[in-house]
Amino acid sequence: MKPKIVAFVNANYIPVAKVWLQLLDEQDLLEQVCLVALDEQVQAAFPHIELLYRPLPVADVGFGALWAHRIAVLSEMLKAGQAIIHSDVDAMWARDPWPVIKACGASAVFSQGTFWPRDVHEQNRVVVCCGLFYLAADAAVLAFLEKVDEVLEGVQDDQIAMNRVIAAGIPGWSMKEPYEIPFRETSFLASRTPMHASLDLGEGQSLSLAVLPHHAFPRLIEEINDEVVVAHPLSGKSMVEKRDCMSRLGLWRSL
Repeated sequence: MKPKIVAFVNANYIPVAKVWLQLLDEQDLLEQVCLVALDEQVQAAFPHIELLYRPLPVADVGFGALWAHRIAVLSEMLKAGQAIIHSDVDAMWARDPWPVIKACGASAVFSQGTFWPRDVHEQNRVVVCCGLFYLAADAAVLAFLEKVDEVLEGVQDDQIAMNRVIAAGIPGWSMKEPYEIPFRETSFLASRTPMHASLDLGEGQSLSLAVLPHHAFPRLIEEINDEVVVAHPLSGKSMVEKRDCMSRLGLWRSL
């Protein structure tokens, strides 16, 4: 059974979510999609898509509460036996990533970030990104999310929490084809093939991890080429900035 494609959406991101869904529709993937609606506007905007209504007033409670809410909802789905691919709606799918993710052979597979959080970047120069990741429905994944939730309570940032849990439990990343990517005042390590690690969860339990190749799942991107599977370009958070960025890459669709 293929994993469910899950995205969390509030009213502010409805325009981007519509474009994201058009891209998935072009690949016949809509039947795998489940939108987690964070408010009534999203619930009303997508009557033809499978929806899970889990309201959260993000403007009132802040993003720290949203990240904890996201982990709770994903854990709920995983406990029901449903593997998931979580995607931000501004992570634009040029192709179906499932064949690449499946080939990694890991229970948790992440796209790559740049240098946030900085303490983890300084440790091994690799950070995972929470904008696109796969989680198998197994006990090790649920134990990992419990640890992430504990750290998240203090840091109020899911990317910090996930990266710190991972960094604390792995000796490093195994890379077959490493190279450096300059970014701002520093650089980070990438690999032409997936990176792998085993995360020690304690009590004899471990979790197999993989990081997808940055060139195929880029955060830093100038153009869409044949190697790009999912593009999650850095951009501002406003709809104008998102639209301009996606339009430059040829990924925006008319609504």
